[in-house]
Amino acid sequence: MVDTGIDGSHPDLSDNFLGGYAPYSDTVLATNTDHSQNAETHATHVMGTIAALNNSIGVTGVAPKAKVMNIRIFDKDADPAHSSGAFVGDDFVAKGIVWAVDHGAEVLSNSWGGKGYSYLLHSAINYALAHNSIFVASAGNDTTDEIHYPSCYPGVINIAASNATDGITSFSTRGEWVTVSAPGEKILSTVPIWDGAYGYMDGTSMATPHVSGAVAALISKIKKASKTYTPYQIRQMLINSAVDICKPGFDNDSGWGRIDLEAAAKINVDTMPKGATVKYIVKGERAVSVSETSQYPNGFPLTGAYITLKPLTANSPVLYGKTAFDKTASTTYVTFSEVVPGDYTMILSSGSMNGFVSMTGVLAQSYKKSTETLGANTNTTVTKTLKSSPTVTVNSSSPSVSSNFKLTYTDGPIDVSGTTLVFDDTYKAGFYDIYLTTPSPAATDTTFNVSITYPGLALSDTFNVSLTMGSTLSVDPLPVYIY
Repeated sequence: MVDTGIDGSHPDLSDNFLGGYAPYSDTVLATNTDHSQNAETHATHVMGTIAALNNSIGVTGVAPKAKVMNIRIFDKDADPAHSSGAFVGDDFVAKGIVWAVDHGAEVLSNSWGGKGYSYLLHSAINYALAHNSIFVASAGNDTTDEIHYPSCYPGVINIAASNATDGITSFSTRGEWVTVSAPGEKILSTVPIWDGAYGYMDGTSMATPHVSGAVAALISKIKKASKTYTPYQIRQMLINSAVDICKPGFDNDSGWGRIDLEAAAKINVDTMPKGATVKYIVKGERAVSVSETSQYPNGFPLTGAYITLKPLTANSPVLYGKTAFDKTASTTYVTFSEVVPGDYTMILSSGSMNGFVSMTGVLAQSYKKSTETLGANTNTTVTKTLKSSPTVTVNSSSPSVSSNFKLTYTDGPIDVSGTTLVFDDTYKAGFYDIYLTTPSPAATDTTFNVSITYPGLALSDTFNVSLTMGSTLSVDPLPVYIY
């Protein structure tokens, strides 16, 4: 459980509580101990839904024999002034996820999230999926149809909240990324002893542990039958057994429907398809010097390149990823793990060359579009390259006014005469600012037409710059990126 701190001393939880880890303080959490820091009830409530004991008191969890580790990512140690425990940050969350996987976690339950993509978290989730850990996460409580993390990372089982009448709650976040739904309104479960031991809560946070518990129960059944499974197969078992509560089939509110553990348990895992995993290595291709070839023998790594995979089949979510630099391999890549097999339109938007150059603005956003086929039960590596030598052309209206280009770069300004500048392999990779100058004040009103094109890529930009009689040209620099 990746969450706040759990009261592991609770009599309805203690026998199933294995302790855990607080990544912010790098502390191992003891068993049979209250780790809620007298601050937060959330995680204790979530654990009760997953694994409260089947005894004579309180409530019973979906998987009452499941053992739970607490990865505390909301922690008062991170900010003692924070009354309910401060979020420790993506780096510590990733550290906690890896710790849990390395210590045997088979299901990762995540009743938390927000907006904003993190390569670090995406990588940690990929690590979990590669080690056959199932990643379950709440869809969010924002009602609207929007992307939300970590629930929208590829390979994650995304959970919406249903209510007692088998509808979707008003607060549950919608979207094409929702996988299934589960009860999330007026849920009775455990809370820390200091807060009364039991209480009601609402949220997709409460729906998620119903699914996490169901996944734990399915894994237990599969292992008892001496069978194996993949994260994608578990996802499909939940989907194929779900009960329609909104539209038939898939819809953005409930996903494939409300979970039905009894029906899911009757499915033979061997009949379930396996997912696709693909690793995209992205580089910029251009002529390089001897020293550059030695440093980057496989081409220039493109850090921060965005890859979007849009499915060509219905009812599959759009997948997003962003490359980061691997110093050991001297490459940049992003991996999409345990995703729906099929055909996708891939859009690659370039990032920063060598990891040092920041790219902003449409003029620097060159891209490539292609059709990708991700096969079932495959784990492939694909290399994508971008090559672009932009051309900048300046024309003036009648009467003609002579002009020059001036470029600034890290090595100092470069003056270029004429009206057309073609970048070629003599220019170093990097980010240039282009200035347009005139030798003397204009004798008449003149309009310059500026065109920047990237041959071979679906990108260009054209705009006008006006020069008033008696003035010299003054214009913001035009950013151009060279691979």
